[in-house]
Amino acid sequence: MKNKFIPFYFPQLHAIPENDLWWGEGYTDWDRVKVAYSLDENHYQPRIPLNGNYYDQSKKETIQWQIDLAVKHNVYGFNFYHYWFDGKILLDKPIALFKSLNHDLKYCVTWANETWTKRWDGKFNEILIKQNHYHDKLEWKKHFDYLYQFFSDPRYIRIDDKPVFCIYRPDIFPDIDDFIEFFQSEAVKRGLRGLHFVAVKAYETSKDFEKFDSFLRFQPRDLFSSLNGKKSKLSKTIEKTLRSIPEKYQILIGEFIHKYQKKVSFDYEVFCEKLIENSRKDKLSSKQIFQSIIVDWDNAARYKDKARYFINTGPEKFERALKELIRIEETYDNNFIFINAWNEWSEGAYLEPDEKNGFSYLDVLKKLSNY
Repeated sequence: MKNKFIPFYFPQLHAIPENDLWWGEGYTDWDRVKVAYSLDENHYQPRIPLNGNYYDQSKKETIQWQIDLAVKHNVYGFNFYHYWFDGKILLDKPIALFKSLNHDLKYCVTWANETWTKRWDGKFNEILIKQNHYHDKLEWKKHFDYLYQFFSDPRYIRIDDKPVFCIYRPDIFPDIDDFIEFFQSEAVKRGLRGLHFVAVKAYETSKDFEKFDSFLRFQPRDLFSSLNGKKSKLSKTIEKTLRSIPEKYQILIGEFIHKYQKKVSFDYEVFCEKLIENSRKDKLSSKQIFQSIIVDWDNAARYKDKARYFINTGPEKFERALKELIRIEETYDNNFIFINAWNEWSEGAYLEPDEKNGFSYLDVLKKLSNY
C-alpha cells in the first residue's frame, strides 16, 4: 500500500484488577460509553458500536476480529498505547494477544507516560498510580527488556530499520535525554541498529527534544489552542512554560481549570483547515514531523457537561481532509499518517463501525490507501 495509515490503539476495553479496585468490579471504558448522553441537538451521543458489539479485549477472538477488520480495509498497523509505571505494566493483554496471533499486520507502541488520576471525575489530585520517571538504569533495563519482544518482531514498524518508539509526554520526563541514550545503547547491544524515537507533541512546550528523531503532532490536542481563537504572544509563552513544569503542578492547574470548564464544541471543517495549514508549514522543519488526523472526537462519555466535542463531522469531510494531507505528506519516504484512533470510544475517536456510520470511515482508508 502506498499510504501507511497507523491508528492509535486503546487497550482499556477489558477488565483488570486495578480498575476493579479504582472504579468498581468489572469496570471498562465501555461503562462510560454506555451512559453518555447528548448535550444539545447537534451532539452525537451516545455512541453505539455496530450490532451492540461491546467487545472484551481479553478474548482472542476480539483481537482477531480487529486484525481482520484492519487488514480488510488496508490499515498499515496499530500504534498500541503502552502503560509502564516503574516496572509495573498495565493493560498489556491486547498487545500480547496481537503478537501471539498469526497475521502480517504491523504495529508499534506509544508509551503513555502520564500519572493516572481520577480526572474524569474532577478529582485530579486523587492519584491512582504515579509515573515517577526515576533516573534508575536498572528499571530502564527492565523496561527495555520487556519491550524487546516487540522491537525484535519482524512485524514491528521500523524507520531505517530501527524500531519506532513513541513517547506521549516527553515534556514531563526530566531525564529524557539520558533515557534515550540508554535505550539506544541497549538496542545496539541486542543486535538492533538502534531505535527511532518519536516525540508526541500534544502541546507546545519550551523544550526542544533534540535527542528525538522525529515528532508526531497528536490531534486534536495539538490544535485545541488555535481552535479557541488567536492567542497573544505572551499567552503562548505562558502556556509553553506551564507545559514544561513538573507534572504534579500541571495536575493542580488541571484541577483548577476543570472546576470552571464548560462544554465546548468545535467545527470539524475549521479543524481540518488548520491541520492542513500547519502540515504545510511543518514541511520546512529540519526534522520529520508526522501528522495525525481525527475521525471525530468527543469526550462527553468521560467529562459529561464539561465535554469538548466536534460538530459538522462525517466520512465525506474526513475523506477530503485525508486526501489533502496525503498530497502534502507524499514527499516523505515513510508516508506514515497516524489516526486518532482505532477504538477510543470514550473520546468519540474510533474507526470501528458504529450504528450511525457503519464501516464508512474504514472504507475511506481502503479507498485512499493507494491514492
